[in-house]
Amino acid sequence: MDLITGDVTGPAADRDGFRNESTKVVARFTPSSWERSGDVVTVRTTLTAARDMYLRVRGTSGADLEPSMDEIGEDPWSDLWFYSNPVFIHVPGAPPDRR
Repeated sequence: MDLITGDVTGPAADRDGFRNESTKVVARFTPSSWERSGDVVTVRTTLTAARDMYLRVRGTSGADLEPSMDEIGEDPWSDLWFYSNPVFIHVPGAPPDRR
């Protein structure tokens, strides 16, 4: 499971670009870093926010570290991925990053 962050920079100059160059994986969690209590799995980390940002989580049932397109004929159920919606963090008093 990956924790992904990126800066909130305002409206995109290229609305068809679908990229935020500040986006990065800031933490990777494996089963050895999980805490399990029955059916509940907990992951803990500390995140410092100096400016407005977002975070999201993605994970997989397979061994790949990064998602890739399924090959034609590949069983899509053998390598499932999940993605959370972004959580936006507003840092009061921090100037907006308008790169």
